[in-house]
Amino acid sequence: MFLVTLLTFGFHFQGSAQGTDTLATWELTGINVPAPNPVNWGPSPLPAQNVSSALTTPGWTRGSGVLFTAAGVATTGSPAGNAWGGNGWDTLAGAGDLASTIARGDFVFISFTVANGSTVSFTSIPAYNVRRSSSGPTTGQWQYSIGTAGTFVNIGTPIIWGSVTTGTGNPQPALDLSTISDLQSITGGTTVTFRIVNMGATSSGGTWYLNQVTSGRDITFMGTTGGGGGGPAATLSLGALASNTVCAIGGSTTPLTVTYTSTGTLSGPVELQLSDASGSFANPAVLGSATGSTGTITASWPSTLTAGTGYLLRLVSGTVTSAPSAAISVLTTVPEATTFAAVPSNGTVTLTWTNPTRCFDQALVVADIAPVTGQPSGNVILANPIFGSGASVGTGYAVFAGTAQTVTVTGLTNGQTYHFKVFTQSGNTWSSGVSVQSTPFSTQGFPLRSIASVIGVNSNGVLDSL
Repeated sequence: MFLVTLLTFGFHFQGSAQGTDTLATWELTGINVPAPNPVNWGPSPLPAQNVSSALTTPGWTRGSGVLFTAAGVATTGSPAGNAWGGNGWDTLAGAGDLASTIARGDFVFISFTVANGSTVSFTSIPAYNVRRSSSGPTTGQWQYSIGTAGTFVNIGTPIIWGSVTTGTGNPQPALDLSTISDLQSITGGTTVTFRIVNMGATSSGGTWYLNQVTSGRDITFMGTTGGGGGGPAATLSLGALASNTVCAIGGSTTPLTVTYTSTGTLSGPVELQLSDASGSFANPAVLGSATGSTGTITASWPSTLTAGTGYLLRLVSGTVTSAPSAAISVLTTVPEATTFAAVPSNGTVTLTWTNPTRCFDQALVVADIAPVTGQPSGNVILANPIFGSGASVGTGYAVFAGTAQTVTVTGLTNGQTYHFKVFTQSGNTWSSGVSVQSTPFSTQGFPLRSIASVIGVNSNGVLDSL
């Protein structure tokens, strides 16, 4: 079962009372895009991008049963993009029972603690969106509790999520909280927890997500504040990255420049933070900082990064946090050329290959009469397509250097087998190389003959059948 949190667009809910504040907002854009390898279902807790100064929250958190089968075995599968959730919803007998589903920890939840000296009233959850697979939970129940060990109370009746299983998801109506007295005028130091319990899955691989609504804020709590609290004073936006690939190869230092904009008044410097390889900001690395409402942060990618496809960047200033960047891939080895092929002819061999699209500066092709064992070094290697005329690399010769993807090697002896290896370079580091071999031949060794002399003619002057 799944505890769901309250979603909204990032604007004031139409129909709420005057003075309503945005208490907290989340952005789901960029989560699991592209799909991370190894599989990761997004951070838990999922931190907010913007939180009122009247309260604090660690963010959305998965219950202990999510991503596990009823037998306690970790689930498999790939997460959907621009959504946050998981699989592992129980399908055993009693899976449709609210109490047993809660006992298994199949839920998501979020807790808020009101700041000392403040009061908070939760008024609404604007329209939100839920995505599920065909075997995922069909029904969910909103609940809330007051206090760290309070009893959970249902909010309305169970909700049938809908039948749409694509990224469009299933729109859900807004939820009115203003008539729930427990959620009004909550005093400082009090903790409030919301959750959704999900039921009706038919497979432990079935998925359920809080889904992206628009490119803006996707999950929002609305309410009013009093005392020392107040609505968010600012928002932060991270500019587009020049590249979503980092070439952390050979211990080199790669520069990083990001731009940002903001609204409102920021409470301090703007920090640029980097997640771990799974996209978690539990222990972020601070890459740099700047001051001002708009600006540029110049930093460097850490040289100690490990390979991964799920890194994220974000900006933080006080309690204000930007939406995360799209997923960033880190490469720690030089990618090889692919589809390396050789076509022999009279005294020549034509080589073709495909250069990498990332972390690539140039290719080098070495030819030899024995398997190529030498490894290139340096950035400038003189190459010549005439065999034996280029720079030596081991016992072989450089016959090509550059960014093209083909070369015809000449000056070869027919009948002699030649070995070729294509290397690729990123920064000051060369790849291990990919090999192919080929034997040139003389086309003069196959004289043309008439078809009649090959097949033969019968006594009537007609060609014999093949």
